[in-house]
Amino acid sequence: MVTHRGISRQLWISGLSVWMIGALGVQFLLGMYINLFVSLPVYTAAPTGPMAGSAMMMGMVGASPLIMFHALWALGLAVGGLVVVLKTLLSHRADLVSVAGVGFLAILVAGWAGLEFLMAGQHNAMSYVMALGWLGAMLAYLVIARDSAAL
Repeated sequence: MVTHRGISRQLWISGLSVWMIGALGVQFLLGMYINLFVSLPVYTAAPTGPMAGSAMMMGMVGASPLIMFHALWALGLAVGGLVVVLKTLLSHRADLVSVAGVGFLAILVAGWAGLEFLMAGQHNAMSYVMALGWLGAMLAYLVIARDSAAL
């Protein structure tokens, strides 16, 4: 028996997954712009001290405010991915939970690769890992949206 609550939950999951697809599209465009047109500072000697990583990040932000926006957008994607996982857990559908988990994990991997990309000075391998993470997340949320009848 289909309940009103079950349909409402499916609509929530569907709407969240469509939002994630759009947000991933924005993230991809921002990332490609940064990769192609923004030169990151290269550190010959890494700063030392308890806040060395923060000092390096602030140096990157000085190169382009888009880098900070891209990083904050990634944080929003991670929060959104976690919300999708929690909503799918409430749906009691193991298939959706596992796909949402894959999407969330892919976002975390892409975020880790993004940090490594910044710290290593635009390393091509990390750019590739970011692209793989983006692709994995996009596919996961497309599957969830399709299964939830949003598309």
